[in-house]
Amino acid sequence: MAIWNVGPFDNDDAVSWCDRVEELSADQRAGELRRTLIAAADDPTRLSDPMAAEAVAAAAVVLWIHTGLVDEKTPYAPRFPIDVADDNDTSALRELARRALRVVMADGSPWRARWAGDIEEDLAIEAITELYRALGSEEGTASRRDLDGVAREETLNLCRAVRDAGPLLGLPERARSEILLLVEAVERSAMAPSFGSAETLAQVRAIRYLLVEVADGPVAALLADAASRVLGDDIGRLFS
Repeated sequence: MAIWNVGPFDNDDAVSWCDRVEELSADQRAGELRRTLIAAADDPTRLSDPMAAEAVAAAAVVLWIHTGLVDEKTPYAPRFPIDVADDNDTSALRELARRALRVVMADGSPWRARWAGDIEEDLAIEAITELYRALGSEEGTASRRDLDGVAREETLNLCRAVRDAGPLLGLPERARSEILLLVEAVERSAMAPSFGSAETLAQVRAIRYLLVEVADGPVAALLADAASRVLGDDIGRLFS
């Protein structure tokens, strides 16, 4: 397996796993996420080096779902939407991810053997330990953005614009279906009495991802930047 850095997505097995998950529909991805973590957590004797790499990548995806923050330190971090039902599911996923990481980090594990004696062994252990700790935090990372301060009207305007754009988005049929499902979920959140959550933030980021990376229609760039304004950052097309 080729490894180019110590991050969760910086190896061939993690990248291949992300590619496989991205090929699934949004509602199937959560199931594959759970299966990957369960395979590592529930049967340590069968854990292989590729399974360990996949479990670490899956745990990092769970943290992304929890915080809404994409790992910007690597271009290989996934940005595809994953449909997690509710906050209870997110909490259960985080605990499952922590169980899987405990197995991965155990003495004598294939992951430990891979890094043993490597010049970056300490950095690799530090990276996984930090991931483990972050998954145990109820608030996520310190830089998590709270959507409660975002105007409902601006969010709803984005949703309406994406829905009304239709073929002008330039999305293939499957991606078009995904973005409409995300729009529906964000609209439900925007109209709820208590507006805003990490999951909503992740959904808006997923909408932006499809607009930036998949869409090639004449209005995609404008809507990607509208999503960036909702999120409060400058990662769009016109800003870049």
